[in-house]
Amino acid sequence: MSGDPAVEEQRGDQQSRDMDADSNKESTDIHEKDPQGAPETGEGPLPEEESWTAVDPSMVEKLSIGLLEICLPSLQKSKSSLDDLLQNQQFLTESVQQENSKFADCRDIEELSKTMNQARKYHTKLINLKKEMNLLSDKGVKLKRRALKIQQQKQKEDLQRVQQRMREQEREKMLEAKVVKRSQSPT
Repeated sequence: MSGDPAVEEQRGDQQSRDMDADSNKESTDIHEKDPQGAPETGEGPLPEEESWTAVDPSMVEKLSIGLLEICLPSLQKSKSSLDDLLQNQQFLTESVQQENSKFADCRDIEELSKTMNQARKYHTKLINLKKEMNLLSDKGVKLKRRALKIQQQKQKEDLQRVQQRMREQEREKMLEAKVVKRSQSPT
């Protein structure tokens, strides 16, 4: 052996080809010696399992290229169909998201409408409270004025009573003084 892997590989390939030729020869011999005397059809039992090392690499390459030529167009069509489907799916997903956001906006608008209705109710209540407070304030002012007038009138009446008493007291003093003066003069 030379030790060069390329040379050894070529020798192995040559040996495997020789073995394939021998096995093909044996299989033809088997067909020719058919014990039942059946006519030779060229088909017969398959040769015993061949090892993968016995396959010619150029044959594998040709078979691979042929398989690719057969399958590649349909695979490319499938790929383009899948790309279209993915693009359509993305478009539909975006559309659904937009519709969902519209529904969310509708919910927000409904909530805003409810809030505005509540604000109107509270505003109406506030206006009514202000009116009521103004009425109460006016009544309070009127009551204060009335209380002041009543107080002034009481003070006036009290002053008049006091003045009346003072007049009566003065009159009594004057009457008493006159009486006393007469009694003291005759003496």
